[in-house]
Parts: sequence; C-alpha cells; structure tokens
Amino acid sequence: KNEVGLFFQNLDAFGFRYKFGGDICKLRITGLSLSFGKAESSDNAVEKERKTAGFGLNIGLECPVKIDDRFSFFYGGEIQGSYNSIKRDGDYNIYIEPKKSKKTYGVGLGVVLGFSYAVNPKISVSAEIVPNFMFVRDEIDDIESTRYNLGITNNGAGITIGYKF
Repeated sequence: KNEVGLFFQNLDAFGFRYKFGGDICKLRITGLSLSFGKAESSDNAVEKERKTAGFGLNIGLECPVKIDDRFSFFYGGEIQGSYNSIKRDGDYNIYIEPKKSKKTYGVGLGVVLGFSYAVNPKISVSAEIVPNFMFVRDEIDDIESTRYNLGITNNGAGITIGYKF
C-alpha cells in the first residue's frame, strides 16, 4: 500500500510525506518546510531588506510492528538533508558590522521511532521522534565553519496525517 500525508514538526515546520512498499518495510520520502520569504523595512531602518529560503529532504525506511488492528509501533532509519539561507541589505555605518549573508547546509542520519493509529482503512495519524546526528556547514559572509549536532530531544517530534491508497 502507498500512503501520502502532511507532516508537522514543532508547529513551525511542515512537509509532505510519501510512503510505498510492502507490509514488512516501506520507503519514506519527506520534503520538509519549503519556505521563501522577503521582508522590507522603512527608509529610515538600518536593515532595508531580508530574504530567506530553506528546505529539507529526508529519505528512509519505516518498519511497522502491529500491536492490534488499529495501532502499531514503527521503527527505522533515514538520511536527512537541509539548506537554509538568509541575505540582508541595508545602510550600515562603521559601528554596525552585520552579517550580510548566511547559508547553512546539513546532512545527517536519524533513527525513526513512532506509533501509528488507523482512524479508518484509508486515514491514519502517527506520531514520531527522530533522534539524529547531523554534520552542519555554515557560511557566514566569507567565513566557513563546521559543527556536529546530536539530536536526542523531543524537538524533533512530528505528527503525520496520512491517506492510504
């Protein structure tokens, strides 16, 4: 069975999820938070304009373990990728040295753990956490840096409303 759904994470990120495969494991593809923004300020503001963009893409396996007819536990793993960008423009003086641009790239591995409830044969609701390890590269103006994130918190908790077909 295939499934398509809306994925929500932390009330500030959302995306679309597509699952396909057999009863033992399914391949899952999640496109997260495709966002673009532009803000303009008044003529007397220091920062005149700010442009933002960001998205994420996760691909992995999900293996369900049936608890009863409607309720199941699932586990798996996924490869995660993300990109975010901020560009600023304005009238700056010698006392204000702003960061004019920032780009962040991330690649990581996550462990998927969650529960799913079948509302009816076509509609399901699931909740999950995905503890992860991320390698992140930042480019701020002309300076590059790298860092590692270990995400073992409930900040990555997500809810998916899915439709099976």
